Amino acid sequence: MAIITERLCDEFYGWREYINGRAFEGGWKAPQTREEMLGWLVDELHMQATVLQDCLPEEAIDRLDAIESLTQVIRWFYRHGVVAGQLPWEMGR
Repeated sequence: MAIITERLCDEFYGWREYINGRAFEGGWKAPQTREEMLGWLVDELHMQATVLQDCLPEEAIDRLDAIESLTQVIRWFYRHGVVAGQLPWEMGR
């Protein structure tokens, strides 16, 4: 049985809502499986890390918090055997 803390659960649902919004804004189908969601989360982690490199010092704390949160959620998926799926733009629409 997979155990998830309340905090991690809240973080996951926050990221899921964010990812679904990102998919909608980009005209992509929202992730439907754990594998697809993990792919989106890993992509978002890369995006956050890239933005962190160029952000102002006062924005860095928020970016680091986002990276820590994403890392925790992603780590949970990996620990439970989920493998990241391809992103829609890697497969076509």
